Amino acid sequence: MKPSHKEAPAPIGDNSALTEEQEARALRIYHVSKLREQMQKVKAAQALLDAARQVFTDLCHVAKADTHIQRKEFTALLKAMDMSKDELREEEERRALLWGDWDLPVGHQGDLFENLPREARDEQYAKGMGYAAGLRGDPCQMPDGMEVRFSAAFGAGWGKGQEELAWALSAVGVITDRRKGVATGPTAAEIAAQPEEDEDEETIEQTAARLKAEGFTERTPEPV
Repeated sequence: MKPSHKEAPAPIGDNSALTEEQEARALRIYHVSKLREQMQKVKAAQALLDAARQVFTDLCHVAKADTHIQRKEFTALLKAMDMSKDELREEEERRALLWGDWDLPVGHQGDLFENLPREARDEQYAKGMGYAAGLRGDPCQMPDGMEVRFSAAFGAGWGKGQEELAWALSAVGVITDRRKGVATGPTAAEIAAQPEEDEDEETIEQTAARLKAEGFTERTPEPV
């Protein structure tokens, strides 16, 4: 039998005379251990992400059933809501260029304000940005770069958006109550009224396990 050339590991606590092979082995064990630890966190976060995506898909199904609006239209709207003024303009310009290549009719919201003075257009824009923020439920805080003189317009738009949001949540609650035996679970207004959980009270692993136990990780078949 061939003698083994593999060196025995150094005794625990005795690292004074490690050979190069022992040092290399120790480093491998250390890094694999650290990587495995982080991989477990990645898997837990991925499970949480998958569960959140499934909840989003389920919400899209409900939204489509209520409004007959496709998921891609909702996602396009959500993307646009996070765009800046310049990004929205560039997006519209790209769309107009593409549609123009195919002789398709083009037009965008910006056309409605082209004949207004610059100051009036900027004020309308500030009011629109405030309205969008209020409708999203964001705090009344002007975006970076918006001039202070438009704070009144932004605040007016934000207040209008908040009114619309409150009205919509209340209306959905009434609609849900009317759908006896059709809609189940809390209404949109009740969900909005629930206090937010403290993120420190639940780890990612615990959240993922909870969502899995509640069935959120079960795949929902796409509608035909």
